[in-house]
Amino acid sequence: MVHAGKIVDFCDGEDKNSFLSNIMLHEACVFNMIQMGELIGKLSDEFLIKNSELPWREIRGLRNRIVHAYGDINLNAIWDTIKIDLPDLTIKLKTITTNN
Repeated sequence: MVHAGKIVDFCDGEDKNSFLSNIMLHEACVFNMIQMGELIGKLSDEFLIKNSELPWREIRGLRNRIVHAYGDINLNAIWDTIKIDLPDLTIKLKTITTNN
């Protein structure tokens, strides 16, 4: 998923304060998170089961929380997801796309 890599790249060299104060940056990241969740819905059940070590449900759940937050997106939680979860996720995604 190219979207996870984009988010990591967008935030490379950024700190939390610069992320929170840069509307274009956090909007770009949130958009790509939504795209990730949408694309998971297009993956086959077979693919999801074969790669069940990835947090598909959590990614889709984050998409749902963002889309249905109606302007109440927790940008601190988004930042934590970007810095804590996405680097490892991008590595795993590259591995499975190379192997499939």
